[in-house]
Amino acid sequence: MNAYEHVILEDLTYHHLGVLHYLLGADRFNQVYATSLLPSWSVEQSPSVVSLIAQGQEGLQLNYYATWAAHGGGEVTSWLGEFQIDGSEGTLLLCDGTLRFINREGQEEVLSPCELVDFEFRAGIVKEYVDSFQNGRKFILNIFAFHPVIRMIQAALESVKTGKPVDI
Repeated sequence: MNAYEHVILEDLTYHHLGVLHYLLGADRFNQVYATSLLPSWSVEQSPSVVSLIAQGQEGLQLNYYATWAAHGGGEVTSWLGEFQIDGSEGTLLLCDGTLRFINREGQEEVLSPCELVDFEFRAGIVKEYVDSFQNGRKFILNIFAFHPVIRMIQAALESVKTGKPVDI
């Protein structure tokens, strides 16, 4: 992981923003401001703490924070992360691997599909590719569908370098 210039933005953030893109659409955001720093106690050699604010259409605002420099003692979160999305109809909350919707009246519902798709890690992705080829169907993973996520990360990296918000 030490080969990265900004390890969180170049590695972990892709996964988190991918989930948010699936739920909201990363293409709805049009500006990003990001910081990336390396705490003195971090075991990483590149910045391992990132804070990102993305502004979007319809009053959307994303406040994203991720770290690989947290001190022990706290609970370890899943690689999927934890997030809360507040909207006009209620709150979407992912915590402890469970996706919940809480409506404006406070009623909570555990949502599906929260089941994991069976292509965890590289072997699973290859298995999915071979299966789609053998069965004549479209491969479920499409790198082009993630273009808005890649553009957002590129804008965040530029923002880190310039210290200014960057239009996407």
